[in-house]
Amino acid sequence: MASVMQQLQKQKDPLHVLVTPGALIEQTKAGSTSQTFTNDSFAITDNGLQIQTETDQSPVTMRNGIERSIFEQPVKNEADSQTVFENAVKQKLNIPNGYEKVAVLVVRWDDELEDPRLKEGHDEEVKRLKQVLGERFHFDVSSEVRLNTTKKPQIILNKAIMDHIDSFDGANNLLIIYYTGHGSLLRVGDADQQLQLAATNNSHRNSKGPHPATAIWCQAERPLMEVAEADVLSLLDCCYAGSAHKGVGGERRTYELLAACHKGQKTRGPGPNSFTTRLLNALEQLLVDPKEPPIIMTRLQNNINTRDPQGLTPVMLLDRLDNHVGRHLQLAPVQERTKEKNEQFQQRPNEKSVVKLRFSLEVEELSQNQIEDWAHELSKLCQSPAKIPIRRIDWMKVENRKGMTQRWKDALDFAQKQSKKRKSVPDGSSSDDRSPLVKRRTQDDLLSPRDTQGQLPPTPGNSE
Repeated sequence: MASVMQQLQKQKDPLHVLVTPGALIEQTKAGSTSQTFTNDSFAITDNGLQIQTETDQSPVTMRNGIERSIFEQPVKNEADSQTVFENAVKQKLNIPNGYEKVAVLVVRWDDELEDPRLKEGHDEEVKRLKQVLGERFHFDVSSEVRLNTTKKPQIILNKAIMDHIDSFDGANNLLIIYYTGHGSLLRVGDADQQLQLAATNNSHRNSKGPHPATAIWCQAERPLMEVAEADVLSLLDCCYAGSAHKGVGGERRTYELLAACHKGQKTRGPGPNSFTTRLLNALEQLLVDPKEPPIIMTRLQNNINTRDPQGLTPVMLLDRLDNHVGRHLQLAPVQERTKEKNEQFQQRPNEKSVVKLRFSLEVEELSQNQIEDWAHELSKLCQSPAKIPIRRIDWMKVENRKGMTQRWKDALDFAQKQSKKRKSVPDGSSSDDRSPLVKRRTQDDLLSPRDTQGQLPPTPGNSE
């Protein structure tokens, strides 16, 4: 150890030295925090820590304790690309990146109605949920509603959700609804089966009150979709949670539902393999990961599904507003400065116009480093020397040639099927009364993915 430190002192660059495997040194550059390393052969330089192994002599630069090569690999997930870009833009433009307030509403059944086999497990999981979200993430976990049958459970649930919106709604806030209990499927008329929350497996026969111990989820969540201004995350730990109806929308806000299982499937009860336990384990793991937070919902879903033993039901993430913009919620501990930064951002002039550009790339994917550098340089260019009065820059969508080609093939297949249907009309007449010119133009559009100027036409159904 002493000889290593002597070598450090003799170097003109006091932070460059090669150390044999297993050696222990301390980084002692003036003004920097002392750190201790023990590993294979490595070098410490002004550019960071570099590692050399016997099998690979090329140095790997570290970035915040993570191999830089990780950040140079292509980002495969569209949601991850969007998150990396927008987080970098927010940092450069001093835009608040996080929620001002996050409030959790816990929904469960009254003790007298709850399945006695699950009550103790539910108690423990709800307690841990409040500890993790309250103490680690600093979310407000004070709200809880117990459904009973003195009134219709549907009315109690609807009111609890409306009260939660009334108390914690806001453009810079996140509302979380967590339900634990039974779930079943209910068919109403000719409509698809709906998710029904229930106290027990036979709650419709409940005799402990004047009303059955059931409530329809899609009725209760309607205000979350149509009234709330905040982003919303629903966590459903019940069977058939993936059968929650697909939403409709088009707003810029985000509402996602993380279901314990896919449509028509059942899930585990309280215990080491329950949805709640797996969710909290993943949150705690990602919270201490150097690459996190914020924790993007797609990464949370993937972490839950990939780290669990085989045979467990995979969780399902639903876009309840059906936005199709690729934007996902991000979870991170609430920061004290977020409110102040939000107030400063709101004092800026409102959005008056939007410019949409199209970047044609020579590669299918970009690395995290490339995306972050792009975001930083683009933001800097807008500020100076261009002096563009910009509020924010949003990553809307990335498309590669394979995806676009497949969409055109799908559109052509659809057109051909429709043509066959028209030809199969009994009297031989076509149900398509469009003019020949319109028909010919439509067919030309489908068959030719480029217009006469050599530019890609708008995506079907998404023209600007």
